[in-house]
Amino acid sequence: LPATPTAEIAAVGATGLCPGQTAVLNVGNACSGCTVVWSNQQTGLSLDVTATGNYTAQLSGVCGLGPVSNAIEISALPATPTAEIAAVGSTALCPGQSTTLNVVNACSGCSVVWSTQETGLTFEVSQAGVYTAQLSGVCGFGSVSNPIEVTNIAFQPRFAAVGCRLTASSGAQYQWLLDGQPIPGATTKEYVATQQGLYAVQITSSDGCRGLSTALQLDCTVGTESPLWSALRLWPNPNTGRFYLSFSGASVEQVTVYNCFGQLLKTIPNPVEGQQFDLDDAPAGVYWVTLHAQGRQRTLRCVVTSK
Repeated sequence: LPATPTAEIAAVGATGLCPGQTAVLNVGNACSGCTVVWSNQQTGLSLDVTATGNYTAQLSGVCGLGPVSNAIEISALPATPTAEIAAVGSTALCPGQSTTLNVVNACSGCSVVWSTQETGLTFEVSQAGVYTAQLSGVCGFGSVSNPIEVTNIAFQPRFAAVGCRLTASSGAQYQWLLDGQPIPGATTKEYVATQQGLYAVQITSSDGCRGLSTALQLDCTVGTESPLWSALRLWPNPNTGRFYLSFSGASVEQVTVYNCFGQLLKTIPNPVEGQQFDLDDAPAGVYWVTLHAQGRQRTLRCVVTSK
């Protein structure tokens, strides 16, 4: 009778197991009428393995047990950990700012997937939202990380002009500018303009945000009035959004209209004496109408009442 052969075993798939996985070991040369006895005393041509260790098998036939097979080692792979993320700096962002989020416990060989589907150990954020991350390794994805909320601070400096008296919106620090240049000493909430040009204010908020308002064209030159300016009149005032300008037939290049926040609403080129101006659906409030003529500008206050 033939001697019982030496078993030859092989693994179906990987022998490194992630948590919850199973390896399958097979005998590839089972003899007719033989049974298989595994090193853990299980029997059968195949063996499902969940525990780590070295596994062998023997064939058993009419001539007894054959020699011990080759050994296969089953090892355990670590579960992918839960990511831990942290922000570098503040998560309350001023306009134009960003912050960086980091994964602080990345495992060797792992990659990072953020909740926005971006990848990498670090992630630069400028938009408000709640951000998380997951580590991905040989055992798949780990649990979702702690969340970090990023907020945007709403901050838009504005100022209102009543004639040549300018009043800025709330802030901690102020710097008024004329034609884009800081005005020396103009560092309070209110400022009285004395020159012709584009006025704006840079404000720093109590949160540390810094922003620049929209510029407003004013002519606050102190001196003798020209005939054009002395004859200038806006009527009726107050009005319902429709008004006329009288300027003694002088050549006016354009008329611009600003709201009380210094935002340009419309530009009317080459206006004529007695032309009607219409602010369309502008809500009730104070508006500033600026005439541009002879290389100078003059601004008039226009009050729009409810229609």
